[in-house]
Amino acid sequence: SKHFIKDVTELVNTYYPHHHMKQSVTYNEQLGVITRYKITFDSGTLIVYNKCGKIILFECYENDFVPDVVLPKKIRKYLKKEYLGINVIKYYADYSKKEYIVVLENDLSITFN
Repeated sequence: SKHFIKDVTELVNTYYPHHHMKQSVTYNEQLGVITRYKITFDSGTLIVYNKCGKIILFECYENDFVPDVVLPKKIRKYLKKEYLGINVIKYYADYSKKEYIVVLENDLSITFN
């Protein structure tokens, strides 16, 4: 839990220091656990974490971009080779299916699995 909070704080402070943000937590009372953690910035950019503290959705607006550090290493390497200089504006991860989707600023959508 402390590690997760540190990671979230570091990400926000490093890449979005001038944005105001709202946080929301989805809590399952029966299980007594947090099932989802969401951050929304004043720009509309949204980050959603699953109950394990992994990003499952990162959607950017108003010239925000998904930081490279958020993407798995293999995806970063592929994008750097094939789409150098084109930013990611949306990232979706389905860890159960090992499927990842990125949308680039040129509206190209790429699915990795």
